[in-house]
Amino acid sequence: MPWTTEAPHPKVGRGAGGGVGGSAARRGRPPSPPRPSAQLTLCQGAYLRFFWQDDPDTAGVAQVAGAACPADFSSSPVIAPPTRSGDATVKLDAPGTYWFACPVHCAAGQGGLVQEVEVVAA
Repeated sequence: MPWTTEAPHPKVGRGAGGGVGGSAARRGRPPSPPRPSAQLTLCQGAYLRFFWQDDPDTAGVAQVAGAACPADFSSSPVIAPPTRSGDATVKLDAPGTYWFACPVHCAAGQGGLVQEVEVVAA
């Protein structure tokens, strides 16, 4: 996954993390098969931080409607636009299930780069 997630206040733990570094197609390999999304459970009102450094391509974060990369991100709220390094925090005010994805890595055929976050009532 291009970015790492954490809940900074207090730090609850990490979701899926560790950069994959570069497009598989550009490295001459087929894209990775979809991986199941990693789930993170947080309390209502928690802050979720996405950060990445020196991604060889770019990475970004958008809130998406489900557990798979959408074909079109035009209706997905952008949390952080694609950049080589980034840091963005979102507050999760309401209970429910949220999904966040990297539009760049989804477009490169790396489906499964979706972070699932379950927010429970405080």
